[in-house]
Amino acid sequence: MRPALALLSARLFGMRSASEDLIKASAAIELVHMATLMHDDIIDNSLLRRGAPSPLAKYGSSNTLLAGDFLLVRAFSLCAGLDPHIIAESERGCIELTEGEILETPLYQEHHSIESAITIARKKTASLFRLAAHSGAYLADAKEVTEQMSSFGENLGIAFQILDDILDVQSDGNMHGKQTGIDIRERKPSLVNLLWLESGSSLAKRLLRAPIDVDATFVKSALAEIRSGEVLSQARDLASHYINKSKEALQAAVDLSPNPSPDTLKEINAILEYTLERAE
Repeated sequence: MRPALALLSARLFGMRSASEDLIKASAAIELVHMATLMHDDIIDNSLLRRGAPSPLAKYGSSNTLLAGDFLLVRAFSLCAGLDPHIIAESERGCIELTEGEILETPLYQEHHSIESAITIARKKTASLFRLAAHSGAYLADAKEVTEQMSSFGENLGIAFQILDDILDVQSDGNMHGKQTGIDIRERKPSLVNLLWLESGSSLAKRLLRAPIDVDATFVKSALAEIRSGEVLSQARDLASHYINKSKEALQAAVDLSPNPSPDTLKEINAILEYTLERAE
């Protein structure tokens, strides 16, 4: 999705055929994303990735870590010859992504709130969405709309992360391609977990205690309670709020542009709708 956003953002503002720099920037963004997935699997001890054994499960933590590092180096290599502005924005995105990972401390170690969950989503996930939309517009020489396109990408990325949090508890492993309930098991400060805590549930307070070796009963009970309550609908409402903010920013960019592509605008709006549909 991230390289698609970069390519579509450029086409929206007049780049009919993707330039070499745009292709390099788009590929670099996806390589960074792939690297973070490998590192995430190590952090989460996740044995599934997109419905198949994860690299961690197949090759072990050392090889997975090194493969992620290799992808990051290749991404930096692709960016090295690009416009200094794109290099600076890429650096900013990677720094924020790392900051988001650092801020994502377990609920039993540090106090978190809905606001801090949004901050983590903005840094950890939305930074690459913002970078993609910004880079596409900039490389299409539509510098007058980069601020609006950055806002478009960032708000879309926040919504994407919220919906990913929903899928962690809503779907089974076959549908989501990952183990269900990882955020509960790891006591992550996901939006769903924090909304559940705010609901006053006595069971949710277990999130504030370190997990025990055998935690399957708690995870099963937690999934059942969350699925039967109002937490998921509240999370969807918040995701819809950020999708609407993304649409507003996109429209603001289109309004500033002398000749945006209407067909490409439809394609981008289809991505926005798809993002919401992921958790229906």
